[in-house]
Amino acid sequence: MLVTTTPATLPVKLQLALAAWLDEHSARPLTHGAYDAEMGRFRAALARVDLDLDGDYGLVALVAQAYAAGGDRG
Repeated sequence: MLVTTTPATLPVKLQLALAAWLDEHSARPLTHGAYDAEMGRFRAALARVDLDLDGDYGLVALVAQAYAAGGDRG
């Protein structure tokens, strides 16, 4: 059973893509939990600028760059 922190309001297509990615990259329960939590934090960073994973590619890339640089920690 795959459980994520993905909100129910997320489009079904995006829910499926996120669940599939987590399933493919999470061999162990702890890894799955860590990836799911990290994805939740990244999606929260996107939400602060009214975006989500299916948003404009260029804008999502800018948020991802800032997030990866550590600007979202804390």
